[in-house]
Amino acid sequence: MKTIFITGGTSGIGFALAEHYLAQGNRVIITGRTESKLNEAANNLSQYGDLLIAKLIDVVERDAMSEYILEMDSKYTLDMVIANAGVSAGVSNIKDFDGVARNIFDINVYGVFNTVHPILERMQERKSGHIVLICSMSAFFGLTSAIFYASSKAAIKSYGEGLRMLMSDYNVDVSTVFPGFVESSITRANKFGMPFLISSKQAADTITKGLDKKKGYILFPWRMRLLIGFLAILPFSWREKILKKLPHK
Repeated sequence: MKTIFITGGTSGIGFALAEHYLAQGNRVIITGRTESKLNEAANNLSQYGDLLIAKLIDVVERDAMSEYILEMDSKYTLDMVIANAGVSAGVSNIKDFDGVARNIFDINVYGVFNTVHPILERMQERKSGHIVLICSMSAFFGLTSAIFYASSKAAIKSYGEGLRMLMSDYNVDVSTVFPGFVESSITRANKFGMPFLISSKQAADTITKGLDKKKGYILFPWRMRLLIGFLAILPFSWREKILKKLPHK
């Protein structure tokens, strides 16, 4: 049995990952910041009994996150920590930039730090563990359609690459996950067609297979991966014209 800690485990990819690992007989700790959603998720996973632990906590609460993660590690030993919690928002009015930017970065970047940093030293000392960062395909390009979401994920992309190299000397794995469009509360807010949209269960199946192989990068679905690769080889001026035409949130 492994113990797996998942932030944002009340819906979408986080919930699907929790369900997957619980079904395998692992202990799973999920967190959420909305009590009603956390209770609903816990109720939907109630068949797993004491294997599930649900905690109401916000990833932006640095001290509370550190205290709780270390408490759970002392009690169970965390084998895998999945930093999944994230938000997105479109913004077209420059007057709103600062507030939207700070909220997104507080959760998508500092929330990841608040999840990962408390456990690093302990994993380093015992020379085992797996850190998983749920990123996004949007990390590869700047997007006017989701300027702060994409830039926050670009920060996590770079962070994950560096952290993987750093922790490899201590036998600690770091995987960064780049989904395309996945059914979730974030994508349900989109008012445009989303190519290659997949279910959260399909996403979880792909992610867990990649994690089993300790992959550094997990990119999916494959058609979206090909599209990103094609855009990457285009001259910047061409790519800019294409990306600028993408619909806004």
